[in-house]
Amino acid sequence: MTAGRPSRVHNGSMSPRLVALLAVTVSTLTLAACAPYSDANTWVLTRLTDEAGAYVPAANDLPVTLRFENGAIQGSVCNSYSAQVSGWGSSFEISWIASTEMACMEPETAMQVETRYLSDLGAVTTITRDGELLVLTGPDVVLEFAVE
Repeated sequence: MTAGRPSRVHNGSMSPRLVALLAVTVSTLTLAACAPYSDANTWVLTRLTDEAGAYVPAANDLPVTLRFENGAIQGSVCNSYSAQVSGWGSSFEISWIASTEMACMEPETAMQVETRYLSDLGAVTTITRDGELLVLTGPDVVLEFAVE
């Protein structure tokens, strides 16, 4: 190869370097399309609907948060929680929800809200994102989040 001249592609094949670059680009785009929740946003629960009815957090309630990082979720209600996640769309799965176990006195309903939320979170089977709205659903469960 002469300096200043592009290398030639022989026999209709691409250079190994170009093939590697294309593979990395396609892999990155595929991962981004499969996990659109893998950003650094903190999501805040705006509505929870389940068999008990609808719950819309009031301004004096503790915020219910959700973040996605490295194939896991984490967040807080009264206590901190975390779980592993996989999939997107209708093949979304949350497994092994763990949380701290502190008693929370303020607001008065904090422990009830937390128990209900974590139970509903464990029932989620579908996730969709529409701009600033994230919706997690399962049988008789809808959790709606907005970017904090």
